Amino acid sequence: MGRPINYEQREKIKKISFNMFLKYGYDNVTTRNIAKECGITRSLLYHYYNQKELLLIDVYLDLVREANIFFLKTLTDEQLENLDVNLFFRLLFRIVDIKPAYKNLYLPIYRDVNLINNMLIITIENYDYFMIRNPFSERKKLAMFAVSGIFSQLISLLSKNKLNMSTYEFVDYALRGYYFYLGKDEKEVESLLKYTKRLISEDYIKEFLSIFEEKMK
Repeated sequence: MGRPINYEQREKIKKISFNMFLKYGYDNVTTRNIAKECGITRSLLYHYYNQKELLLIDVYLDLVREANIFFLKTLTDEQLENLDVNLFFRLLFRIVDIKPAYKNLYLPIYRDVNLINNMLIITIENYDYFMIRNPFSERKKLAMFAVSGIFSQLISLLSKNKLNMSTYEFVDYALRGYYFYLGKDEKEVESLLKYTKRLISEDYIKEFLSIFEEKMK
């Protein structure tokens, strides 16, 4: 029999890793560093996460799951209607404007095709963490892959200082691709993007961050 999973210890590893990634940057944190900070051996760390990349994705998914819970608690059914990934991308990327350290979570994922694919597969398999009202249709699954590819390219250009674009422009550009893929026309897309900009305000994001970071202590 394999070693049993201690879920409390697994959560501790995730929380410590999250704070280390934010403080030092994903690339500067090793599994040895994480194990030492957690007070465990590397072999025990590998029992829970045999790759650092899987730990990063798990931390990221916790962030997205908490965003979903936050939306359900703070938005009305009317506000949630048909906004799906628009809400998530708007919130998650606008976080970086308020707290730039969150780039340390996003950049490693989106600059690596394998990490993007792993994250998307996990997302689709566990859509109940993400989708607020309706499960992914086949068309939405494909649209998710398409928009993540756009994000990947944009982040790659931004990280190399080859693209001068605000977060609003950056998110809008990628989400346009998502909505056009779903067959929405220009007027519908403009309406959805403008509505979400008003909804996901700076104060709203700060409120979410205070809740999430308290849980990750």
